[in-house]
Amino acid sequence: MMKEVDMKPRAVVRDAAQYGGSEIFSIQDVSPILPNILGPNDVIVKMAFTSVNPAEVKIAHGAVRFLESGGARNSGWRIPGADFSGTVTAIGANVTKVAVGDEVLGEIATSSIFSGNGTWAEEMITQEDYCLKKPSTMPSDIAGALAMVAHTSMTAIRYYMGGAGGQRVLVIGGSSGTGMMAIQIMKAHGAAFVAATCSAKNVALVQSLGADLVIDYTTQDWTIELRGKDLDVVYDCVGGRSHWYNCPKVLKPSWGKYIAVAPDDPDADVSCSLLLGMVGGSINRKFWSFFGHPGYYMVQSSPNAEYLAEVVRLHADGKLKVVIDSVHPFTTEGVRAALDKVAGRHTSGKVLIKIS
Repeated sequence: MMKEVDMKPRAVVRDAAQYGGSEIFSIQDVSPILPNILGPNDVIVKMAFTSVNPAEVKIAHGAVRFLESGGARNSGWRIPGADFSGTVTAIGANVTKVAVGDEVLGEIATSSIFSGNGTWAEEMITQEDYCLKKPSTMPSDIAGALAMVAHTSMTAIRYYMGGAGGQRVLVIGGSSGTGMMAIQIMKAHGAAFVAATCSAKNVALVQSLGADLVIDYTTQDWTIELRGKDLDVVYDCVGGRSHWYNCPKVLKPSWGKYIAVAPDDPDADVSCSLLLGMVGGSINRKFWSFFGHPGYYMVQSSPNAEYLAEVVRLHADGKLKVVIDSVHPFTTEGVRAALDKVAGRHTSGKVLIKIS
């Protein structure tokens, strides 16, 4: 099925060779996605909402330039963004899961993120496996905030934890996007005890999400508050070498797991030497886990239709809420403000960009 092409769509872009803060981004006219270039499994989406994740900030600063690739549809420009909600306007010949006119949500493929074919645009292209029909009861802003944090948390819980049922967990960074999602999914899946850290201003918020114990890291030390609790898992959504070294104080001897979303140094640029160091450090930590030290796991997640569908069901059943920090307009100033807010690391929920 085809769509008509009229005026050029707009997108948030940066020069492919330029790295820095929010000042490097602007909204420009970009090449339309012509229906005749659609692959058999491709889907074109007219965007409604997208969100700003820490990953976009890292990419903008060049922290992962080692992983970037060519292939952006506008030579020399990069369009950021991973999450999306919007309406299908065209589909490839083999697409069966969605149809033109369907409202959808999802997260694009990692390869599209690193090639600069992102979702901060009036229209974007993805594949049907990355699209899920949006329930009519789910607002478009919630849908645009959901996918990346859902995939990350579900991967940690299902794959690395082996499920949350009966487990006792500490979530470091309970007011982060992944932290808030994890607390609710763990409790919905039967976790016996979930503690979480956050700053004083977010204590009430994190409590409202179902955490059994909330620790204000500005005045309390989780290694003291939880000592002797024999936790099964420390789920680190912040990163930092000290968290790994301190986790044995609160974990079960021999059987505890340390599962991290962020590396020891969250601000470090990704390079060959860093990757080799991370691999070496991971091997070293896994080696010592055979001798009574906690198991060490770094979450590697990617879009997963089953995981996203489960989180959407939890939302529909009233067992999960998505907290929105702020919604920014689709203007150069609005996008820059959204990026600055996330870069400041003191958000209380998801930061969104309203595209249409």
